[in-house]
Parts: sequence; C-alpha cells; structure tokens
Amino acid sequence: LGDVYKRQDLVILQAESAELHQNIAKLSEHEQFIIKSIYFEGMKQVELAKKLGISKVRMSQKVSAILKKMRKMYEMG
Repeated sequence: LGDVYKRQDLVILQAESAELHQNIAKLSEHEQFIIKSIYFEGMKQVELAKKLGISKVRMSQKVSAILKKMRKMYEMG
C-alpha cells in the first residue's frame, strides 16, 4: 500500500510541476528571468536587483507582482 501512495504522490508532484512550468511560460521573458533566477538558480533578490540596476525595494515589488499574477493563473485554472 505504501508504494501506491508514493506513486500517487509522484504523479501529483509531476502534474503540479507541469502546471507551474506552464504558468511560468505565460510570463514575459523579463518576468521569467526574475522567477527562474530567484527560485530555480537560488539568486538572492538583492543580487538580482544589483545585476538589473534597480533598488532592492523595486525588486521586491516586482517579485510580489509576478507571484500575484501567478496566483491568479492558478485560480483561473
């Protein structure tokens, strides 16, 4: 029975991962770059802000706006 749950968990995880990547693909190239840099490459917002020549506050605002946009994508299905 344990193996059945592990396989179900894996299927669910794969579906959620696919949905995440589909939603990321709907973002602009700039938004994708920000999300991938922070959440997939482990770059700190401060480092990315410096690289892009913007303030830490502005970077935080951008990330918040992108995440809000992605939440709406999930809500809409």
